[in-house]
Amino acid sequence: MKRHASWCFTALVPVLLISACKKDGPAPNVGFSYCPEKTGSYIEYEADSFVMDEQWAPGQDTTYYFRIKEVQRSVFTDNEGRRSIRIERYKKKFNPAVPYSQQSWTFTDAWYLTRTTRGVERVEEDMRYLRLIFPVKTGADWNGNSMNVMEEWPYTYRSAHSQETINGLPFDSVATVEQINYSDLVTTKYGVEKYAAGLGLVYKKLILLGKQQSFPNQPPPYGDTVSLQSQYWYYPDKAVIYEQRILSYGTE
Repeated sequence: MKRHASWCFTALVPVLLISACKKDGPAPNVGFSYCPEKTGSYIEYEADSFVMDEQWAPGQDTTYYFRIKEVQRSVFTDNEGRRSIRIERYKKKFNPAVPYSQQSWTFTDAWYLTRTTRGVERVEEDMRYLRLIFPVKTGADWNGNSMNVMEEWPYTYRSAHSQETINGLPFDSVATVEQINYSDLVTTKYGVEKYAAGLGLVYKKLILLGKQQSFPNQPPPYGDTVSLQSQYWYYPDKAVIYEQRILSYGTE
């Protein structure tokens, strides 16, 4: 009986060792690092927004230049009991007489970020978007507007975990999300965002072109704001080309 018990114990040892190795192995990389939660961290962007309105102000196209800073300010629990991040947003408007370095940041609004096992939700000017899904992998697709009342935008990971240099800054792992790429005789819609591992959003471009006449007495509902997607389609005779590029990052 003793020899039998000793044999059983010996036979179990390799199994236990294998199980322990599996348990202690690295967790699968699903892409959480593309949306890190780091209270006090910030990213500064440079941005420009080209606005064209041929009916309201023909020949008076305008390009706005500005800087944006997003700060992960604090953690809170949302109305669904989930951990969320308050993102405070600040702006500096281009002034040829006053360099950006001599301007103070002006608080504009607060956005909210919730990272779940499913993906990343961002509430931007009271509109909720599903910006990323997990796992992050090339070819995966989803409806970025599934959490709001807007038309479906077919988000797709065009690339993932790729080395890329953006605005002169090198990144080891970047995920590119094409949000929409559509054009017909009436409209053109194109959107793309890039996320760097360990940092977050590092690049954004949005092109919205309306080619039909409508609301001839209405001025554009936007200026140097980024709330383009949610407002633009009420004004189908306007055009916007918006681009946002990372400039610097750090911790306050």
